[in-house]
Formats: sequence, C-alpha cells, structure tokens
Amino acid sequence: MKYIPVIIVSILVLVACSNGTEKKSASDEEYENNLPAGLKLLGDSIVLPSFQITIELTPKAERKLSNDNETIIVRAYLSGEPKDKVTSPLIDEMGLINLGESEVELKKQGTAKFENINVSREAFDLLKKKDFQILINVFSGRKSSDLNLLDCEILEESVTEVRAKKHTLKGKLIGE
Repeated sequence: MKYIPVIIVSILVLVACSNGTEKKSASDEEYENNLPAGLKLLGDSIVLPSFQITIELTPKAERKLSNDNETIIVRAYLSGEPKDKVTSPLIDEMGLINLGESEVELKKQGTAKFENINVSREAFDLLKKKDFQILINVFSGRKSSDLNLLDCEILEESVTEVRAKKHTLKGKLIGE
C-alpha cells in the first residue's frame, strides 16, 4: 500500500516528461520541407512568419485621429487560388480559398506587428499555389464615426514577399 503513491508520482512524471516531446512523423517533415520559405507546420495548422506593416499618415490625418480618439485598423486577408475543380465551402464569392484574416489596431500611426497567424492545413492543402496572397487593408477604427475616415494605400503580395521586406503604407484623410 505504501508504494502506491510512489507509483502514481512516477507515472505522472513519465507522462509530464513525454508531453510535448513527440517527434514529427517522416511524412510531416517532408510536408514541412515543401512549404514556402518561412512557413511552419504545427499540428493541423500552417504558421506564417511574422511581418510588420508601418502606417504613415499625413499630419492632418494624424491630428484628426488624435483629436477624435480614433484608432487605425490594419487588417490582413489571406487567400489563394484553389486547385482545379475543387469544391469547398472555403471558396468565397471571388472564387478564392479564404484562409482567414488577422487584424491589429493602432492608437496612432506606427507599426502593426502580425505574429502567430495560423492557417488551417485543410484549407492550405486546397491551394493551387502554396505561396498564397496577403492583402493588407487600412481603415479607421470607427470609434468617432460610423464611416471610415482614412484613404490608405493597400498591399497585396505573396506570403513570401510580405515576410521578406519591410512595408510602409501611406494614408491621408478621405477627401484630403
């Protein structure tokens, strides 16, 4: 009877030590080796490399947003062309595979850091080209107005291009 606690503790230690140390299978390693540069396999997800988008506003736009306690939304839309004759609920009205989106809210002009964005492996496997597109859109946070106040450049590049360069998008007030 006095050995039961020792056995239970030993089992718990073995289980704790084995968690998180499982090796990837050979097929997972081969799959990961065929991913575009910077993408990583993590279970049922593909993890994108971190990237940054710097937003530069005109002085007039910066003053207006500051005075109105308005924010800046930097949103990344992820999509790609499906393989031939693929049917899936993940295909949007434009005929693209919707891989998801991510958003960063800034209190003022500056740099939006996108980190730990995951894409479903299931959706990723439906893509014709694995170097899918990232579309960056910038608009006001609509805290002071129901309408967008900003007219900003957009960025549409492949995932490998977005990770490989520093990007700056310029913006101004709509009508400025």
